Amino acid sequence: MAVKVIDLAMIEANGLRKFLDREVKINAMVEHSYVLKCYEISYTASNCFLVTEICPEGDLQRYIKQRGKLSEEEALRLLKQLVVGLRYLHSRQILHRDLKSSNVFLKNG
Repeated sequence: MAVKVIDLAMIEANGLRKFLDREVKINAMVEHSYVLKCYEISYTASNCFLVTEICPEGDLQRYIKQRGKLSEEEALRLLKQLVVGLRYLHSRQILHRDLKSSNVFLKNG
């Protein structure tokens, strides 16, 4: 498992609390093989902790930096998986508002 630690003071200072509340709510209601699984959400006085599945390959940005250019076949495979995951989110009226290579996590390369 991986843990995303969110500093609540920083969130409050930047007026981002509504975005955190939305992320927590969305993480609790989605379950799909191409969407990062969130197992638990916990709070302390100063932090929010999102416990998620681990993605041993890291994110797509890091993967490309380490391995170089993707082959056409590999890029197509990853793109198809991304589209299926996004389709699932859209079917639940969820829009990913920060889609970029550093937010695409890889489970099995």
